[in-house]
Amino acid sequence: MPDLKTSFFRKKLVLVSCILVCLLGIVLAGAYYFRTPIILYFVAEKACPVITVSGTWEEMGYQLGSRPDFAGRIHRLTPMFAKACPYEKALAYYNRIKLLIPESIREQMKGLASGEAKVLDIPFDEAWKEILVWNFFITSTYMKGCTAFAVSSDKGAFLAHNTDLEYLYALGGAVIIFKPSPGNGYPFVSFYQPAFTGVALGENSEGLAVVFNAAFPGNRDYGLPPEMLARKIMQECRTLEDAVAAFKSFLIHGGRFAHNGANFTFMDFKSHRMARVEVAPDRVEVDYGTTRNSKTCVVATNHYRLMPERNDREDFNTSSYARYERCTMLLDMARDVTLPGVLTILSDHDEKACGTDHTICRHKNLNVGTNSFLAFDDTFVMYYILGNPCRYRYNPLLLQRVSWKEASGLQ
Repeated sequence: MPDLKTSFFRKKLVLVSCILVCLLGIVLAGAYYFRTPIILYFVAEKACPVITVSGTWEEMGYQLGSRPDFAGRIHRLTPMFAKACPYEKALAYYNRIKLLIPESIREQMKGLASGEAKVLDIPFDEAWKEILVWNFFITSTYMKGCTAFAVSSDKGAFLAHNTDLEYLYALGGAVIIFKPSPGNGYPFVSFYQPAFTGVALGENSEGLAVVFNAAFPGNRDYGLPPEMLARKIMQECRTLEDAVAAFKSFLIHGGRFAHNGANFTFMDFKSHRMARVEVAPDRVEVDYGTTRNSKTCVVATNHYRLMPERNDREDFNTSSYARYERCTMLLDMARDVTLPGVLTILSDHDEKACGTDHTICRHKNLNVGTNSFLAFDDTFVMYYILGNPCRYRYNPLLLQRVSWKEASGLQ
């Protein structure tokens, strides 16, 4: 017959073990739920580095890729992007459409990979695959939440954008100023991840600025990621008309855009002309904005308005339509066009404590929502906030101001 003390000890050990397992499960579940605030507490920065690169496109790519901080971030964050677009898929996509990719983009990608391989002491092929993942993951995913608008009046002009993703996608960003060698294009600024060669958010030295919203067209096929053409536009175009012509010319000459589609919002700060350029794989439509109440405005979210038949059924979500109507209404109601007014719109919660799918600032939970705000004005100044733009209400010091032409010696 077992000793009673031994039996009691065993039962107590089992009970303690179960309690410890339960506590460990609670701790792990809590750590997962609070993963973003924990990570951001240790590694997030209020401001992105401002980096100026110059020379050929391959040299500029190399200058970025050979920075230890950028190379390390590319290497660490690639697995997050690879969930949507694994190495093999990215490589296959590139090989299928590389003749559509502008030569300067290919050179920049090779420079990035060469710099990363050298500084991290890894094979070029490994670095090359990582650069491909960063540049093609967007063709395999669907970013449903971004909101953009351009607005001008006699008080000024702005191009503004909220980016909505997991907050961790905001890590590792930079304000990158490209100064091509003479004859290779205009200088421009790009606000995004350092390994992303397309321009989603940028402005060139001629005062042409662009922001990007993903769309989700039906009848998708392999083609050039639209943001890569936007990079070429920043490099080569002076006016809004030039930019629109570049999109249409690409299709006329046999080009095709990638699976993800796009809604670009452009502002020509010299003329204060603006447009939403809706890009489907084989079609481009343009909305030049509406003038009401002494203001001209154009709004973009994540669905096509000028070619609604091209919206895939998955795009028929209430958020995109509701944010479009709400942003239009808020612009109509705005008394004047000033930076505080722009921030008020981008911080919109509809008087609720937190954002929702239907407001402009959409921080729905601790991990997903509006992860950054960006605006350009007509003086070559770029403003941004990393994180929810509504935080500006409580801490105005979070707003970052970059006079990018002055910072790069262009002014």
